[in-house]
Amino acid sequence: MVPHPLVLVHTNICGPMPERSLGGSQYFITFVDDCTRKVWAYSIRSKDKAFKVFSQWLAEVENRSRYRVKTL
Repeated sequence: MVPHPLVLVHTNICGPMPERSLGGSQYFITFVDDCTRKVWAYSIRSKDKAFKVFSQWLAEVENRSRYRVKTL
């Protein structure tokens, strides 16, 4: 049992999709909190954008909560 949010976060990059989205994205990346089962999903144009999305997501979730990501 995970004691509080963001102790364990699962992530996955899916793609390339056979069709691009209206915005031109061919991949998506997800983050799932093991404690709350909250899911964040972001569309990305290419896999090399994943770290930028991760960095933005990390700053957002840690600033909005009193917790820090322990394990990804």
